[in-house]
Amino acid sequence: MRPAIGEAIRLLLGAGAVCGQMSGSGSAVYGVFRDETARDQALTEIHRAFPGAVACHTLSRAFISASAP
Repeated sequence: MRPAIGEAIRLLLGAGAVCGQMSGSGSAVYGVFRDETARDQALTEIHRAFPGAVACHTLSRAFISASAP
């Protein structure tokens, strides 16, 4: 694992993520937070080291089904 990936995971966990992992293909590092407030507070901290970081949220199956053509 590249040092920046480990650093990103440590930052996520240190900022309150329930878990932090690298995607299976290695194209992304992500953290899971208990709520949007915790996620947004962590993003502020993470931006110092990784300015390209973005916040996302999980879509429910109901949302995806309702959005399908």
